[in-house]
Amino acid sequence: MVDEISQIIQELENGTFDDETRTIEFKSCYGTPNPEKNMTEQDTADIGFREVASMINSDGGHVLFGVEDKTWDVVGIGKEISSYGTRDEFLGKKVKVTVPA
Repeated sequence: MVDEISQIIQELENGTFDDETRTIEFKSCYGTPNPEKNMTEQDTADIGFREVASMINSDGGHVLFGVEDKTWDVVGIGKEISSYGTRDEFLGKKVKVTVPA
């Protein structure tokens, strides 16, 4: 899995990435408002979770946040992280993991 992600990152850096697939999806932001698309914080988080859920229920895959859809420009999620102070605080507020009993 790490090799596949490394290959995707290398292709993005080289400008040779071709297109999203059934198992590779890019989202420019996560859990922050996107006024350009009239989306709330909850809207962008929901879209990300829907992508993850669809991959879990199929062949698996990777959702990379901080990459513009269609242009493949790497924009990062630094703005999202800095709005919570640290990466750990961001993850603590935005990512919830539940393990079934």
